[in-house]
Amino acid sequence: MNIKKISLTNILLFVFLFLQIAFWNITKEKKPEWTVSPEVPSARMVNVMALGDNQFLFRILCFYLQNAGDSGGRFSSLTKYDYSALEEWFYLLDELDSKSNYTAAMAAYYYGVTPKTEDVRHVVRYLRSHVDKNPAKKWRWLAHAAYLAKHRIKDEKLALEIAKELAGLDVPNMPLWTRQMPAFILSDMGDKEAARTIMTVIMGTTPDLPETEVRFMQNYIKHHLGDLKQKEKAK
Repeated sequence: MNIKKISLTNILLFVFLFLQIAFWNITKEKKPEWTVSPEVPSARMVNVMALGDNQFLFRILCFYLQNAGDSGGRFSSLTKYDYSALEEWFYLLDELDSKSNYTAAMAAYYYGVTPKTEDVRHVVRYLRSHVDKNPAKKWRWLAHAAYLAKHRIKDEKLALEIAKELAGLDVPNMPLWTRQMPAFILSDMGDKEAARTIMTVIMGTTPDLPETEVRFMQNYIKHHLGDLKQKEKAK
């Protein structure tokens, strides 16, 4: 009786071993299909996932989005991501926590370095929207958006538009360079006169301007924008 039981056990063991080997042989070349850009959950799904704790969900989704496309032992190029979907993810994360700089940093410093420069427009658009929520504390992301527009997208008109937006913010104690940025971009675009006007207005309307800043702007006008008095004499 014991011999029969042992024999039956061995037979079953070999059957299952054979099935396991056959299954492996059939599926060894098949790989799981991973989604590079995960689908953005609906508002209802977000409420279900949060379970009343938006901060917890915010942190989970930030980690999830940061590692999206890099799982299952594989790594995905940023060129393979759907940036329109990523932009929607950024807005979703801001709805969960608009005070945090984590999403903006992830968008600007990670997803913003994609070789597909046109995809960077999604990042720039998001950063501008992010600043609108609290310009007094978020204005620095406008400066980064202008940088991305000028040096990554190579769109100087867009960069100038953003720089003017930054310079026009009604936020006290912003560094002086935020008001000078449009002049720098205009100078690169070849509009020296407009750049000179901005610098001159800043020098004439800014109270208690440090002497170092005055000398910097005077030197910038002279060596980068051309001396206006010398041009008038030449005429």
